[in-house]
Amino acid sequence: MQVQTLVSHPRHRLSAHLPPQPSDTLVITFNPIRKGLCETGFGSDFMHWLGFSHVFVSEGTDSLYQDLDPEDLQAIRPLTDTHDRVFLYGSSLGGHAALYYANWMKARAVAISPRLPAHPYFRPFLTHGAKRLARVPLRHRDLPEVADPGLSPVILHDPWTEADEAYVDRFVRPAYPEAWFLPVRGAGHRVARVLAYQRRLKPILSDIFLNDRLPALGYEMGARPRRDLVLANRALDRGNAHLASRWLFRVMRDPSTPGLAAAMDRYRRLTGRWLLH
Repeated sequence: MQVQTLVSHPRHRLSAHLPPQPSDTLVITFNPIRKGLCETGFGSDFMHWLGFSHVFVSEGTDSLYQDLDPEDLQAIRPLTDTHDRVFLYGSSLGGHAALYYANWMKARAVAISPRLPAHPYFRPFLTHGAKRLARVPLRHRDLPEVADPGLSPVILHDPWTEADEAYVDRFVRPAYPEAWFLPVRGAGHRVARVLAYQRRLKPILSDIFLNDRLPALGYEMGARPRRDLVLANRALDRGNAHLASRWLFRVMRDPSTPGLAAAMDRYRRLTGRWLLH
């Protein structure tokens, strides 16, 4: 995979990933917040797997993509002009960036749990550790002010998560009457992570990117790593190693789940062997 730096700025970086075989599809992805400047990140591996051309956009600490001017996007123009289909894709802050900049690209955005932490709408939802984000100057205009209403972005979010539903209600629905919505109820803000855990994220995105259609969600509300870990520990409490292994195998899809290592050790002490994926 050939990687080319298109824009290098202290506050953002645009890196082009061009597949060995030409593709008619270009996907521009945006990292979530506080990941730092890098050449690869959110969505990159999946775009490589699909064989798409890919531009990855990263942001400097707390810039919130607000230093990324539409003029910077001109560096992508040679690629957009040579691809029949162009998407912008991101989650959380990256979802907001995908929606915002899609208006200048005249392309479809796919946004998962979009939110803009620097906007006053978000202040009631800020946790103590994120209060500093309220002090970041807001330079992005509201989506309804810049939106092309003819665009039809795809929005996946949990309508039961107040901050994300507030963003969708205030900005997305008024801006895009033709938007496609996939509500993922009960998933919380980390919709992408929950769908990936259930092995639904790739099929859903593939249907959107390859077939340009709104797919069936196929989401199981209760199937989340922390809940499945609770069920695994309950089975271990009862000495039911077989049932515990079933739940642990599921949780192992998300090895960063807090408490997984301790549960695996409990399984080893109960059975005398390690559970291997």
